[in-house]
Amino acid sequence: MRYAAVSALVAASFVAFAGCQKERTSVTPASAPPAAPGDVAARLGALLSRCEKLEGTTEFATDKGGAATVPICKLEGALWWTADMDIDCDGGRGAACKADPYYQSETAAVDARGKPLDASTLPFVVVPKPSHGFDFKAQGLKMGSVVAVLYKGNVEYGILGDVGPAGILGEASYAMAEKLGIPSSPISGGVDSGVTYVVFTGDGSVVTKKEDSAEAARIGQARALLLIGAH
Repeated sequence: MRYAAVSALVAASFVAFAGCQKERTSVTPASAPPAAPGDVAARLGALLSRCEKLEGTTEFATDKGGAATVPICKLEGALWWTADMDIDCDGGRGAACKADPYYQSETAAVDARGKPLDASTLPFVVVPKPSHGFDFKAQGLKMGSVVAVLYKGNVEYGILGDVGPAGILGEASYAMAEKLGIPSSPISGGVDSGVTYVVFTGDGSVVTKKEDSAEAARIGQARALLLIGAH
């Protein structure tokens, strides 16, 4: 009799404990799913529908000798522009990049070992030398600042990784073009228009290792959501 009573008490306690646990877990809020890239691209695109021109700057061309029609625009937390995409293969170790007649083995930024960035595998964007009233360093940007690149409803993330000719905007690495579905040949690739580059400002927008594309993506996704939420 005594054993049966104890067993009944233990069983009742277990049922009560299980019910309590069930009640606790049922009220635990589920974490929100991450925003889909297409949704982020659409919301960023809507935010960038109107340009507030960066003070003191004049328009840039998209190609050497072309008309200067591209302004640099500003938002709180970012600078941006919409231009073409020419293919930068500098530093690229793949055969396609080395076939570029304008290939250079060096890039303005280097990786953690002091080596040039590899345009064939690392998504990055080219920023022009100081000109037209714009100096990226004076704006608080660095080699390694994270960039979101938008094209046809898609968004990919990379960094500022190279410096190009003064007065020209609209160039990114072979790897960035590949990710966005843009023809990546350094000879015949690229697109003439419709690419938007959003460079996030501030120290929190800079990668620790320039070759770490996963870190660039994590920072870029977080900064994009902050930018959308702030506006």
